[in-house]
Amino acid sequence: MSDAKQPISRTQVGVLAGLCLAASLAIKLFVPESQLMMAAFLRVGIVMSALWFAVPAKGAKVNWDKVLPVLVGGIVLIALSRRIMIVALPLAIAVGVLAYFVRPRPKQRPGERES
Repeated sequence: MSDAKQPISRTQVGVLAGLCLAASLAIKLFVPESQLMMAAFLRVGIVMSALWFAVPAKGAKVNWDKVLPVLVGGIVLIALSRRIMIVALPLAIAVGVLAYFVRPRPKQRPGERES
């Protein structure tokens, strides 16, 4: 896979989010003793809904090399127990803020002006 950027469809993400949220509601109504599955579908539905808002406009590309580590980290955090989450969540926020400020700035090319 030489090209890390692949097209992503807002419609597909929205449909998946809706299906996950609908499955969560259906499990809550029809199988109330299966709270684990309901919670899993609800969480995935919420994350997919947030991703739906973040997906770029039609025709834009997503750089999966940058998105994948964040996505895997989020899934790992969700999988951890609540006790570990109390420590892991603030640590993840601190690392994210630090990474934002420490990242290298894009170099200005000759002929470009700052606006």
